[in-house]
Amino acid sequence: MLWLMPRSIDAVAADGVVTLAGRLERRGEAEIAVATTRQIDGVVAVVGELTRRLDDTRLRSDEQVLHGVADDRLRKL
Repeated sequence: MLWLMPRSIDAVAADGVVTLAGRLERRGEAEIAVATTRQIDGVVAVVGELTRRLDDTRLRSDEQVLHGVADDRLRKL
């Protein structure tokens, strides 16, 4: 759903509480990961310990197109 690199997020579940940890590219991705996990049957709570490189919540829509998962890869070309 988020097109994440393998092992970007570690998920540990205990008694219905899921802890998500890892580093993502954007804050919006972290919010989506937590919200999506809350929708899973049997999950009673989600602890989001996700960090991000970019806070994309304050970008204008035209700036959001310029910042994304492929940024670092494109800079290396």
